[in-house]
Amino acid sequence: MRKNKPIFGGLVETHVQFPKSANIMNSILPGWSFHGNYDHSVLGRIWVVWHPSVKVRIISSSHQLTSCYVKLPHINQELLVSFVYGSNCRIERRALWSELEACYISQQGVDTPWIILGDFNEIMHPSEHSLADQSSFPRGLRDFNDCIDSCALFDLNYCGNSFTWSNGHVSKKLDRIMTNAAWLQQLPESIGVFGVPGISDHSPCCVFLDQFKPKQKRPFKFFAHLNQHEDFGELLRNCWNSLDFHGTHQLRVSKKLKELKGIIKTFSREHFSHLELRVEAAFSELCSAQENVLANPSTSSSQAVTDAHHHWHVLAKAEDSFLKQRSRVQWSAYGDSNTAYYHRFIKTRQAQNQIIFLLDRNGAIIDQIEDIKKHAVDYYSSLLGGSSSSAAPPPSIIASFLPLRCSAEAVSLLAAGFTDMDIQETFLALPMSKAPGPDGYPAEFFKANWSVVGKDMIAAVKEFLSTGCLLQQWNSTIISLIPKKANANQMSEFRPISCCNTVYKVASKLLANRIKSALPMLISSAQSAFVPGRLLVENVLLATELVAGYKWKDISKRCMLKVDLQKAFDSVNWDFILNTLEALGFPSHFRKLIAQCITTTRFSISVNGELCGYFKGSKGLRQGDPLSPYLFVIALEVFSQMLNAKFRGGDIGYHPKTSALEVTHLAFADDLMIFFDGEKSSLANIVDTMELFATWSGLRMNKDKTDLFVGGLNQHEATDLTSLGFTLGSLPIRYLGLPLMHRKLRIAEYRPLLVKISSHFTAWSSKKLSYAGRAQLINSVIYGTINFWTSAFVLPKGCLKQIQSLCSRFLWTGNVIDRGVAKIAWSTVCLPKREGGLGFRNLEIWNKTLCLKLLWRLYIPNPSLWASWIRKYKIGDENLWSLDAEKAGSGTWRSLLNLRHLATNFIRAEVGNGEHTSFWWDIWTPLGRLIDIFGDTGPRELSIPLFATVADCCDGNGWRLRGARSPAAENLQIHLTSIQLPSTSRTDDVFYWLIDGEYLPTYSASHTWEVIRNRAPSTTWASSVWFKMATPRHAFLMWIAQNDRMPTRVRLTSWGLGLSPNCCLCDSAPETRDHLLLRCEVSEQVWVLVLRRLGYTHSGFITWTSFIEWLSIKDSTAPLILKRLVSHATIYSIWAERNKRLHDGISTFPPTIYRLIDRHIRDTILGKHNSKKSFKNLMLSWLRND
Repeated sequence: MRKNKPIFGGLVETHVQFPKSANIMNSILPGWSFHGNYDHSVLGRIWVVWHPSVKVRIISSSHQLTSCYVKLPHINQELLVSFVYGSNCRIERRALWSELEACYISQQGVDTPWIILGDFNEIMHPSEHSLADQSSFPRGLRDFNDCIDSCALFDLNYCGNSFTWSNGHVSKKLDRIMTNAAWLQQLPESIGVFGVPGISDHSPCCVFLDQFKPKQKRPFKFFAHLNQHEDFGELLRNCWNSLDFHGTHQLRVSKKLKELKGIIKTFSREHFSHLELRVEAAFSELCSAQENVLANPSTSSSQAVTDAHHHWHVLAKAEDSFLKQRSRVQWSAYGDSNTAYYHRFIKTRQAQNQIIFLLDRNGAIIDQIEDIKKHAVDYYSSLLGGSSSSAAPPPSIIASFLPLRCSAEAVSLLAAGFTDMDIQETFLALPMSKAPGPDGYPAEFFKANWSVVGKDMIAAVKEFLSTGCLLQQWNSTIISLIPKKANANQMSEFRPISCCNTVYKVASKLLANRIKSALPMLISSAQSAFVPGRLLVENVLLATELVAGYKWKDISKRCMLKVDLQKAFDSVNWDFILNTLEALGFPSHFRKLIAQCITTTRFSISVNGELCGYFKGSKGLRQGDPLSPYLFVIALEVFSQMLNAKFRGGDIGYHPKTSALEVTHLAFADDLMIFFDGEKSSLANIVDTMELFATWSGLRMNKDKTDLFVGGLNQHEATDLTSLGFTLGSLPIRYLGLPLMHRKLRIAEYRPLLVKISSHFTAWSSKKLSYAGRAQLINSVIYGTINFWTSAFVLPKGCLKQIQSLCSRFLWTGNVIDRGVAKIAWSTVCLPKREGGLGFRNLEIWNKTLCLKLLWRLYIPNPSLWASWIRKYKIGDENLWSLDAEKAGSGTWRSLLNLRHLATNFIRAEVGNGEHTSFWWDIWTPLGRLIDIFGDTGPRELSIPLFATVADCCDGNGWRLRGARSPAAENLQIHLTSIQLPSTSRTDDVFYWLIDGEYLPTYSASHTWEVIRNRAPSTTWASSVWFKMATPRHAFLMWIAQNDRMPTRVRLTSWGLGLSPNCCLCDSAPETRDHLLLRCEVSEQVWVLVLRRLGYTHSGFITWTSFIEWLSIKDSTAPLILKRLVSHATIYSIWAERNKRLHDGISTFPPTIYRLIDRHIRDTILGKHNSKKSFKNLMLSWLRND
């Protein structure tokens, strides 16, 4: 207290009886006020104390929680502060979690900065317990995490001790400071400090609020909203064409781009500076103009409204574009304004990524911004620009380990030149909303202005690709620091993402695509990263099978080394990469291009948005350069082959069930697992191999983060292995983000998936999403999140049910706490739009669809390592279809076998030599699977063994079958006489994936989904609700209305709510959907104005059915798309008016509602007419009857 001089705070576990509290308070903090929760605890478990300069309103108090609104000096906004003292009893703490969730719900829509601090008496993660099992997630921990997820809380950045409580034997993090995203937005500089416990067993904590942020100098960045301004294109064309510089094409382009920066800055400042304020001012001008036209209607005042509206629309659209580009959100729906969401997303990310302090190597705090910058530059200039301790061997030595070389076809492709079209297509295919490099020009600039700059860009990129000389400034790079974990405070805890210049990325992407095409023939099957045709999940599945039984007794000796490569991408020796490319047979000019790309790098560091430092790199591959992942895989292949040579030579013993296929390790980029026989000599030789590889490549093993897992070893043998410097790990673990679990997943294993999904839903930025925005978030982000899991495992139904519940709650209530009634059943939501749904996928069926691909991969030529292992050790001499799932052993393998009844509908064989097609089990004739036709007696009846191949059943003289004794056998023999005999002279058998009569050579998840999903009859109304140009939030409301699930008063009354059933607009008839939206006198007046504007003479609609039928009919009066746009806007506006009258008591006259609809239609057409051909003449049609 004396050191930090706080003016507000809380004391917990005071042990002070109420009669003594005032005296004690006056003695330690004279003149201060306080509140104790004595109504709930005789010893006043929680005190809130404050200085006279602070204003406090206690809003709730209980045994474990006291919450209050606080007004601090010099801070304009009131803050919500909650002090916690959690019970020692897990059951009692549930009341605390419920109180926090209730507090969260009570502030929905208010966005009050909220901070919660104190002793929670629970940890959030096993790592917060000094002796905990890291794979253990007990119920109390899960309850706490559920509460945090539901309330969308984050740990505030802090410094000090990670553990905050200790009894001398065990340490835990029981005390914490948590905030919501609104706090991070309003007080982004705030930081927590945990001090030394002193006489207590808990660490005290203090929160500092730093409101004085120095002005930052931001680097130039081009924003895409400039492209939308009507004058920008011509300005750019004139300036670009007037600029003339001497030098190479690359130099001329760079000078032009540099010269343009000043012009663009001036243009942006003149038209879009202080954009948010301009939008507000433009809207105020529009409102004033509208008030004026109502008071003094005239041609001039009407034109003033039109002009003001156009001005506001241009700025509002620019703001939405500006915020979307800054947020870098990829999934948002076209047609809806998402300004509030983007703004929140940006603020939250900035607050979470803000570097407020760092710790140096000695643990000293660095909290001055200039010192932070210097520390960051020193760290990365040493890491990326320091001298390398490795020395690459000559290509001949590397080549001695590599058995594969580029084929003649690959060499020809790599050596081929690049055409103008290659370069143009690569430019235009660049993703949008990506951070630019040091020149500040993102893809949006080049794509929108290709007609102006394209010719010069092609010439400059082509010059580099043909000469092999790269302009220095093209390869300058910004390192953006992304925290790997919350509260990152050391440089090693940040991921350095390289932001390269767009023109460089195009050249790099062209080269990367060439390398990518050659990788399958050069990289061994142990590596699955970035190699076309290989699946990441197969590494997880094979690793799962190999570590199964490690904890069993009486198993043979075995070990797995999970290797951490220290700063892998940042440490690779450039000469090693180039020599490896030469050893593999890459053409010399291509190698020269690669050398220019990776060895001419220069870096600046972005610290809180400001650039600092400029230094040359000396090693490493940039995370963000398109070339990097492929070059890294090539470098690691040398280690793969070095390791394999040691196994083949007997220096390292094989792990059980690996020798036949030579499975020595699995690698996904820098994630590496090595499997061996458990002998100390084997581990020593692995270490020697890695150390030799490190001296060549710079890729070193970090023993502190490398874990050794043992099975079948006694305590003495295990300890002996650790003498080589390794720590024993404990299974199960997570590998590539998934649990290595041999049995069926339990909640502790799939909980991280639920947490990740909840975090998307509870994020502060998601609060402002409309129904349509929530639906888009679920469809794009959530399904993308779970796809990796559902591609690897058949997830437990309980897991899928919880995910579905989270999605349903978020869709209908906007959060994951409320158990509001869904307006439409989830089974309907998961139907395609044409069948009446939202186009979501039923998770259980989608899970099966993705896992069917794994069964298919057992049949494809050149099988993966996992597929080969399954064939060898799980199927063996039997057949996939004959295996007993109950005896499968592995839970993951058993779950796949249980999908065979689905797979048999799709897999078909085309017989060539007949050596890979099962006579009885595969479907190779139009009769179907023969074992199903003939039954168990079939092999005896035809004298064909149960596991015979088709080739086994014939010879040069024909088919070797017994004479037909049944109609089935007779039909089979008739068919066999009509087909060509299999023979060794024919090609291998080919398997196909059969979809609706079409034989596909590859697996298609989307086509398979269409076959096995639940179906419903196609609707006649879907095209009237969902069409390409529809405004998403309008279409969503139309969908709810079409299903008659709007919460009208009649429906609310039927649910038992004590409301009048009469219409909110006219109060003269029951408020049903048809009445409210079509027949109410207010609605009818709006429809009369709208229909007259479209050119129709009728005054409205009697029923919803007649309205939908009208929407589906093409006629000559108005374009169909315009009818639908206007009708959607009308329904939406009437419903909005109803809600304003019901909830806010505000009424709007029908002509005003009509004008709002008119404005929306104009905005929609103006916003899309440049990009949509069908919108070209819509404005004329809409204005025709004005």
